[in-house]
Amino acid sequence: MRYHNLIIRLKRRGLRGLFFRDIEYNEEGWPILIRGKTAEIWQDYAAFIRLMGGERTERLRVVAFTGAGMSAESGLGTFRSHGAARFYSFERRMTPTLWERDPKLVLQTYNRRRAELGRASPHRGHSILAQLEQKFDVTVITQNVDDLHERAGSTHVLHLHGNLREARSTANPAFVQDVGYDEIKLGDLCPTGGQLRPNIVWFGEEVHHLQAAAEALARAHLCIVVGTSLQVEPAAALLGFLPAEAFLYIVDPSPPRLFKKRRRLRLHKTTASAGLLEIEDEFDRLYRA
Repeated sequence: MRYHNLIIRLKRRGLRGLFFRDIEYNEEGWPILIRGKTAEIWQDYAAFIRLMGGERTERLRVVAFTGAGMSAESGLGTFRSHGAARFYSFERRMTPTLWERDPKLVLQTYNRRRAELGRASPHRGHSILAQLEQKFDVTVITQNVDDLHERAGSTHVLHLHGNLREARSTANPAFVQDVGYDEIKLGDLCPTGGQLRPNIVWFGEEVHHLQAAAEALARAHLCIVVGTSLQVEPAAALLGFLPAEAFLYIVDPSPPRLFKKRRRLRLHKTTASAGLLEIEDEFDRLYRA
């Protein structure tokens, strides 16, 4: 790769912190010395462009880690949304004990939410993540219980907190079935006679797919975090498995400060779809540059 082409690309991107006074050129205009902070930025983005440019023997491994902010633009409420505060304050108190005390109330609550999901549609951000599979090896790790990633076309999705479309047996947790957007009612039983309940991780229960998620992050070249405050454990601790040399993008209007000292970090302080559009544009310009 010719270094002057890299400089031109970085200039066009208006990269903050890139100080061209730190670069000395020879008479022909070629850089011969790079100093200070610019040298660090140069190394990081030169590495990124090489990574995107195909100097590897395998497909680029990308992990998208998504939270409630990803679903909000599709009209689904979040813990932070004002209009859904009452419902989601109830869901945050959801435990197996509440299910045992009032299963009818629990089923009615999740039936309403499942119907809401049936009326929602994936937005542009979901589609962008799905389309990345055309170029990269993509794993979506989501804290959301909706199926919007799958409907947008993502084929490898790990639901940490369960799936709203699924029911599982109270007698045999291994029995799981897809109910679509239909209701689950008292008296709906599995083949062995156990009452069906939403296949949702309630407080005090084990998070799903933790091992697979940790392995995907540990092997990732690049991670995109979208719409999550990363404050719910143990899922939030998963980002600790991301290698130090991996590139990390965070998309959120109020991004978490957990990774502010990470060197290869890009912040997009905007909504999920707007931030992913920016990243898609950057990838399109750098991929095989």
